[in-house]
Amino acid sequence: MTNSRQSVFREALQVSPDRIASLDEGDLNVLMRELLCAQAYRCGAAVNEIRVNTEGRAKDDGCDGWSPKPTSVDEWLGAANTCWQFKAGSAGEPARLKGEATKRIPKETLAASGRFVVVANGSTNGKKGEDDRLKKLRSEAQAAGLPTNAIEVFGSERLTNWCNQHPAVAARWAGRPDGLWRLEDWQRSDEHQVPWQSTPAVQQVIAARRQDLDFATGSVQHLHIQGPPGVGKTRFALELCRDADWRGAVIYVRQASDIRLTELLDGATTDMGARLLVVADEVQAEQLRPLRDSVGRGQGRLLRAPSSDSQQPPGQTVRT
Repeated sequence: MTNSRQSVFREALQVSPDRIASLDEGDLNVLMRELLCAQAYRCGAAVNEIRVNTEGRAKDDGCDGWSPKPTSVDEWLGAANTCWQFKAGSAGEPARLKGEATKRIPKETLAASGRFVVVANGSTNGKKGEDDRLKKLRSEAQAAGLPTNAIEVFGSERLTNWCNQHPAVAARWAGRPDGLWRLEDWQRSDEHQVPWQSTPAVQQVIAARRQDLDFATGSVQHLHIQGPPGVGKTRFALELCRDADWRGAVIYVRQASDIRLTELLDGATTDMGARLLVVADEVQAEQLRPLRDSVGRGQGRLLRAPSSDSQQPPGQTVRT
């Protein structure tokens, strides 16, 4: 008998092309802001130089988003400064792209050997849809004496592939269960509205653990936060994640026993493009080894920072 149950990873942390195609202007801007920031961290571009227009109808001179040149060629951010335009639904139809490549900022960017990318989530027929839009953009750029080989179009399928490489970003629009939160949901929970009380020593520990968990340079894939109930393990984990460079990869599981967590991690390991950091609360002793083994199979693309009760001294962090 075949097991027809869909992977919990696919259900909770992956989004479909149809869902991407249905995003309106506001949601597309939110998605692109999160993707650009997450990808900038991943490829070594300056995250603080990412710019995304948050006012859909504001005058933008043809630039809804901006990403700086990465340190090396990247699949999504390319190899140059990039001017991005976000066209939701029918706004991205070929006929409605007239004049977009010759607006001030795209024109200046292309003339300076930069890159111009139109994100048209309403383009749902694969390469043909992207090519139809490219033809319009490139013909106008060529007529204006601009280079054309640095113009690209991302339709719904390519945008979906990119989004699903960042499961914590995809989770906003996926069918995630109630017990699985994005970092922004976790930060907004009532119990975390009280100001964080810390000491220089604790902040040093947090800074060191952030480096340990860095996907590119860190050496820790599994960080276990131990201590008796009520000492602040969950808040420590939140502060560890809140301002980390890798915060765009974080999801939080409130009760490790409520979700098929091992199955979720195993599903993520099969997606070679995905990066994910899971904070799992209330992890029981018998769950630790299976979860650690699942993370290990991710070859550094998956990290886990669980918090659980134990008889260890308050606030102690242990690498298991």
